[in-house]
Amino acid sequence: GNYTVQVNLSHTRATLDFTNKKCRPVPGLAPGELPGLDASRALVLDRLPGKLAKWGAKPAGWAESVAASSRLHGPVRQANYPGRMLDHAMETQVSRLRTASGELAWFAEITAKGRTLREAVELRSDLMGKLRAEGWLLERDAFKTELILGR
Repeated sequence: GNYTVQVNLSHTRATLDFTNKKCRPVPGLAPGELPGLDASRALVLDRLPGKLAKWGAKPAGWAESVAASSRLHGPVRQANYPGRMLDHAMETQVSRLRTASGELAWFAEITAKGRTLREAVELRSDLMGKLRAEGWLLERDAFKTELILGR
């Protein structure tokens, strides 16, 4: 009940994302400034979702150890370009991300929302066909999380 759920459809895979946004002020930062590595790790550990901390599929303390040894990949700046295609509202999102190896890479994705999974799958198929016909489709899976974590 505390999470927002979203299905992400890529070229050949689907992932299920759970989001639970938590905010905490960090004193002493200028507007738009992000905390450093140590402060960022402390914030993550302080706000670690309880279900992740108690995940039975992993040994006790697993999530805390991953967060404590994490790398800082931000700030992530994203430009959003709203538009319409195939009679649907869509948004193209372009981000410059730091990969697990520290390299900067560009990432672009198109977001369109379907009311049902069936509608989303059909829209994805139609969109891929349109982009393929224009020569704009990169025929591979791409997930920002995998790019950042290097998996």
